Amino acid sequence: MSALIKLTSKEIRKYPFDTILCWKIDAIATHNKLGASKLTIYFNDRIGFVELIYHFYNGMTMNFTLTDYKIP
Repeated sequence: MSALIKLTSKEIRKYPFDTILCWKIDAIATHNKLGASKLTIYFNDRIGFVELIYHFYNGMTMNFTLTDYKIP
């Protein structure tokens, strides 16, 4: 198994709670028998992780998106 993680860019992302500037991080993990799975992460310096988009080797996709937040 091998993995590659790359800080791709900064993007302005629109969410129901706000429009924010995020770092885009792309990751690929490759298994020699199963194939490649991909993950795209959007991270904001103040809020943290706001979106994770998984694309698995078997074609399944799973998205996690922050719906609300409070900063103490």
